[in-house]
Amino acid sequence: MEKEYQDLLEKAEKLSDSFSLVWQDDFTFNQSAKDLEFRLAPYLILEERVSKWPGTELSEIKATLRKYEVTSDSIEILKIIGGVYNWQSPSYPEDLTFYIANDPWFISIAHEHDSWFTKT
Repeated sequence: MEKEYQDLLEKAEKLSDSFSLVWQDDFTFNQSAKDLEFRLAPYLILEERVSKWPGTELSEIKATLRKYEVTSDSIEILKIIGGVYNWQSPSYPEDLTFYIANDPWFISIAHEHDSWFTKT
């Protein structure tokens, strides 16, 4: 696992109450994404159809945004991916975002190799 990603997950476990991942409709996901969805299911707190989420706005395509509770177990599952820019379709859902009280503090757009903090 990348050191920066490990540090991010450690910080997220302390600060965040939730995180989100996005499944865009125009992708056919591999079994690895389906397995991840199954493993994260116990932590699911919100699922909604969207065309906009932190860092991204689509014009015609829809996506499913799933928000999950941050726990030590859900963070352990995220560690499997190994790096923030590994969150790319079709292997995994995209755009890992961490929240504090529904306010994003870390946003990523993995396929563009872009990420940023809004607050720390």
